[in-house]
Amino acid sequence: MRRRLIVTVRGASRPAGRGLRTLRLVALVGMTSGALSACGASPDVRPFPERTPNEVFVTGVEALAAVDSARVRQTIELEGLSASADIVMTAEGDCRGRIEQDGGAAEVLGADGRYWLRADEAYWTALLAQTPAIDADLVAPLLLDRWISDPAGVVAGSCQLLETIGDIELDVDDPAGDDATMRAVETQAGDALEITAPVLSMGSVRAVVMVADPHYLVELQAEIGPTMRFSEFGVDVRVSEPPADQRRDLEDLLGG
Repeated sequence: MRRRLIVTVRGASRPAGRGLRTLRLVALVGMTSGALSACGASPDVRPFPERTPNEVFVTGVEALAAVDSARVRQTIELEGLSASADIVMTAEGDCRGRIEQDGGAAEVLGADGRYWLRADEAYWTALLAQTPAIDADLVAPLLLDRWISDPAGVVAGSCQLLETIGDIELDVDDPAGDDATMRAVETQAGDALEITAPVLSMGSVRAVVMVADPHYLVELQAEIGPTMRFSEFGVDVRVSEPPADQRRDLEDLLGG
């Protein structure tokens, strides 16, 4: 029986006001003996490069979903939007890093489920301009040199990627098909396998998975959505809330 494996990646380089960006990646997986062994089944002993593209892709996603922390770099060019992020994060959503968008930049910080950003004037002006009721040119200077509570989930969406990378759902009604391709490539981290697979309503998805165990997914690129690069697995992410005298709530500053 053929099943469709849907891997949902949420919160990638999400600009305020555009809602939660969701990237749905589809891989057709043959549920035959040896493929994606169930609990208690014999492990797959085939050399990793000899597995099918779909099996390699799924293994890479599962390995990434199991890490405690990683560095995640994201870029997106979509609908006139140009944005990037470089963040180290834990599987629980603690994070620190930097995002850039619309010619501005911001430091980001997340600890214990709370998120802040400290941005330059260009970033705040572009962000606030999306809210017609706010005079962006007047308000943006008031936000400088402070950690501002995460407006519209900008930081949370970028910092919770490792929490959601492994959201997997099996759909038994998927039509048969096996159009994914795979080739060997070299990366700075070592030998890898590059998979190109068609995705329903999304065009082509490109994924790079390491040959060496534990076979991390290290790059993911779709025609629609961001390019994501994963590295520094197990990186030490020590964060704490900004000092009370350096953080403010955006609604308080706006008198809301």
